[in-house]
Amino acid sequence: MLVDQAEFNALREIVRENTGDEMMLLNRFTVRGMRHALGMEQEAGIETLVRNGVIVEKAGHYEFAPEIQRALVREELGDSLRVAEAITRLRLGKQTTGIETPDMQKGAYRGEILGSSKWHVVQRVGNSQTVVAHLKNRLEPQAVLGTVEITYSQGKGAVTQIEERQRRHAHGKELALRRQSTMQMNRVVIAGYVSKTAQVRRLPSGTALNRATLTESYRFGVWRVTSKRRRG
Repeated sequence: MLVDQAEFNALREIVRENTGDEMMLLNRFTVRGMRHALGMEQEAGIETLVRNGVIVEKAGHYEFAPEIQRALVREELGDSLRVAEAITRLRLGKQTTGIETPDMQKGAYRGEILGSSKWHVVQRVGNSQTVVAHLKNRLEPQAVLGTVEITYSQGKGAVTQIEERQRRHAHGKELALRRQSTMQMNRVVIAGYVSKTAQVRRLPSGTALNRATLTESYRFGVWRVTSKRRRG
């Protein structure tokens, strides 16, 4: 079934007016839900659209025809990409080479998030002029800010905040330095005079133990201060 642009725009406007979101064209509907989306009072109107191929009836639900859904996605993604390109020009200037799409199988992209459009997250790769537009519904989590690394595997992108990774690394170094400092502070220095001959004995394991007695001596002095007052 082919729907011309005018019919598609009219259908899109009807769904937006009744549901508040034209993306509902991608949803599944019960009979009641479809009637609400199209603003119909009678179920007979749905049957007419089914015969015309605008709506597809499936087991337990209705959907809009695949051609209509694809047309919506093309327009929505096209509008979103145009906004992403505008964000790129605002942030980096007109010298950028354009927006690239990510490798969703094994790509890895690290850099600042420049902004986002309805369907895309715009990322600058490193300090280069390369910009990648990531689909939001492929990212986990979808809300992305700051400087991040996005790593793809089997069509899904895992987002890691670079600041958080650096913070964890710095915290680990701090703990290591603290342990090292603690080990240095636990040293014990014993000073004195050996008062007896040291006795050495060995444990069954062969470890030698040295037993010694240490003493200290102090020398105290007493000073008497005499003052004379001169009489005139």
